[in-house]
Amino acid sequence: TNASTQINKILTDSAGLYISSAGHGTGAHNQIVFMTTGSASDTTARERMRIEHNGAVVFNGGDAVDTTTLDFTPGVVVNGSTPALGLRADADNFLTILTSNGQPVSFMFDHESSFRIRTATNAGGTSAATKMTLDSTGNLSLEAGNALFLDGGSQTYINESSDNVMNFQTAGSSRMVIDGSGNA
Repeated sequence: TNASTQINKILTDSAGLYISSAGHGTGAHNQIVFMTTGSASDTTARERMRIEHNGAVVFNGGDAVDTTTLDFTPGVVVNGSTPALGLRADADNFLTILTSNGQPVSFMFDHESSFRIRTATNAGGTSAATKMTLDSTGNLSLEAGNALFLDGGSQTYINESSDNVMNFQTAGSSRMVIDGSGNA
C-alpha cells in the first residue's frame, strides 16, 4: 500500500472478470501490472504488460519504462531488443512494424498485397480516400490530383494536372508540362 489508501480487487460476476487497482496517493503510481513466470519451475515473476495511470499500455516493460517519451496519452509502448507491433487477420493479411538495435524501422505486409495510406473523416474509416499506394511489386503511386513535393513545402512538385498530363512546378510556377503524346 506504500503508506497510502489503496484498493486492489479481482472480481467476477455474470458479465466477466474485472481487475481493479485504485487510490494510491501519488497519481503516477496508479497502474495495473500483469506478470508471469517463464516456466512452471520459475519463481521470479516478470512484468509482461502494464496499464499506466494515463492510459498508456506498455508491453514487456519492467521498472525502467519511460512512457513520457512517447508524447501521446494514451499510447502503446513495446519494449525489447527487437520490439514489434503486429496486426494480423490471418496468414495472408497482416501488417508488422518492428525495429532492432541499430537497424531501421521496418513496415512489413503481405507480399501479395499492397500498402495504402488513406484519409478518412473518422477513426471508423468513413469516406476513406486512398492518397498513396505501395503495391506488391514495389511501385509507389499517388492518386490522381495529388502531387509529389520535392522541397518539403508547396513550391516544388510534380503532379498530374489532368488526364495523362504531367506538370513540373518550381518556385510555385509551372516550368514544364508533358502531355500524353510526349509533347512538352
